[in-house]
Amino acid sequence: MMTAPRRLKDESNRLAAALADFADAPLPRVAPAVRARVLAPRPVPIGPLLGGVAALVAAAAIVWSTYQPWPDTAVRFSAPGASLTPRGAEPVAAAAFRTGSIDRARAGRGLLVLDEAHRRLALEAESDVTRTAADRFALNEGTLALAVRAATVVVVGDAEVRVREGRVELARAPLVVRAVDGDVEVVVGAKHIRLVAKETWPGDASLSRTLAGFVEGQSVPLFVEGDGEVDVDGVAVGPAPLELPLAPGRHEVHVGGQGVVVDVPATRRVRVPTPEAVLAQARDTHDLDAALAMLGGLERTSSAELALYERARRQLEGGRLTGALEDFTVHRARFPTGALAVEATLGRVDVLTRLARWPEALESATAFLVEHPDSERRAEVLVLRAELARRTGDVARARADLLEAATDARWADEADWRRCFLEPGWREAVARYLKTHPDGRHAAEARAALRAGP
Repeated sequence: MMTAPRRLKDESNRLAAALADFADAPLPRVAPAVRARVLAPRPVPIGPLLGGVAALVAAAAIVWSTYQPWPDTAVRFSAPGASLTPRGAEPVAAAAFRTGSIDRARAGRGLLVLDEAHRRLALEAESDVTRTAADRFALNEGTLALAVRAATVVVVGDAEVRVREGRVELARAPLVVRAVDGDVEVVVGAKHIRLVAKETWPGDASLSRTLAGFVEGQSVPLFVEGDGEVDVDGVAVGPAPLELPLAPGRHEVHVGGQGVVVDVPATRRVRVPTPEAVLAQARDTHDLDAALAMLGGLERTSSAELALYERARRQLEGGRLTGALEDFTVHRARFPTGALAVEATLGRVDVLTRLARWPEALESATAFLVEHPDSERRAEVLVLRAELARRTGDVARARADLLEAATDARWADEADWRRCFLEPGWREAVARYLKTHPDGRHAAEARAALRAGP
């Protein structure tokens, strides 16, 4: 009896296992004439054969894709709020994730870094990635960086980004692809765009942040201490304290907006002082340049307004009028309704007055009175504006401002005294001042003026 030849079987292949029952099935008996006719050589049509081979290859590819195991993923770094969805399970916090295959990764308040056998993925804060096959992902939201040693495809909207080997950064909205190095191809419809190292597509676009440092093959842990949210090289990574995998080289580390530059691996641990500590240190130092540098480093922190005002004030006290004017002007532009907006505006008027730039000082004082009509310092500014108006020749404006300022008891003495010299008959005006303010601040000057005669 004839028997069928044994089939080649791969014990790890599910399809082969399912066909095991047919491996040794006997062939039925056939008559000699039929056997001769069946075994006789016949021409084989090439077309159908090739078509059949192509179909078999396609089917094999489908089977291989279906049963190809997804690689295990390990969490290298995660910030609060990050979550992973294990294959066929519910999402879990990334910090509690055990190595295994995943369907989806979502970054929380900061960076999420994942390691696999042939690739590393770094997701920026609030980014979302779905795996659709062992070597295929979809970027649903945010920014992703990849470092791969095996072919990988990332779908971003209607585009495909294919990476054979190397590193690439991708942002979804708007679509930006940047080849850090390696072989990268962007497919959009019928267009195939090949990118070389340091090239970005679209060509006139650029990613505002870089994740390249987090997908380097070599990384060194840096422990960051401080109080507040941490970002490294512009990438949000989560709240301090934390340990980060960084590529060797120089990195800019900010905690709560206060920044320092570190050199990895020479530096393995860094503590970034709080803005309050830097402010106190700047106030205590007598080195003006050092104080200005410290205060300037706080421009991204929660103490930015106070630091900028302190910087302008220190320059004013140190006689650096041009620098003080610049800082007061920047303060007005950045914090028009800030807690120190009034002080900064008046500081600017003060500097312009000291620089003898009367028209600009007058304009700035007028702007303050318009913007802060109910300010408790209105009378003070009216007296100052009156002096500026007098210097620019507008006596009527000066007289009107002093009359209004005199309605505030705190400034009546000063306003009445200054008005004496704007009146045609100054002796009568000085006499009126003494009658109203016999014990005023300028009473001695008034009596001396009257005794001196015309």
